Amino acid sequence: MALFPFLGGCGLLSDGATRLSRDLGKAADSLSQVPASKQEVVHRPARAPYGIRGRYEILMQASHSAGSGGCLAVSDLDSPEYQKWGYNWSTTFHRRFVRVPRELRIRKEAGEAAVITLERSVDGAVEVKAMR
Repeated sequence: MALFPFLGGCGLLSDGATRLSRDLGKAADSLSQVPASKQEVVHRPARAPYGIRGRYEILMQASHSAGSGGCLAVSDLDSPEYQKWGYNWSTTFHRRFVRVPRELRIRKEAGEAAVITLERSVDGAVEVKAMR
């Protein structure tokens, strides 16, 4: 039992939405430390634990500042949970790092990477501009 906090902190027990949020956080931090104003995050969902096994969807609801707004949902489209609830995992953890000016949604085939474009705005915030 003493290992559970450690495992969660390392991402070993995290879910698909939390892992994507961490990727966005690392990229946003990197973008703030270089002169570039744009960066692409290539995210290939893990199968385990609590991951994507087939076709998937990423939904980012609009948020208007790094601390407010919508959630990030990741769905395994062929899973029983998706069929029942309409999504598998969601989080607002990404709001610590990025803002999402408008809702974005993509669907990908099994094993296909999602490419997420981050851009530094005029006020210095990092925004999610596109997904493909």
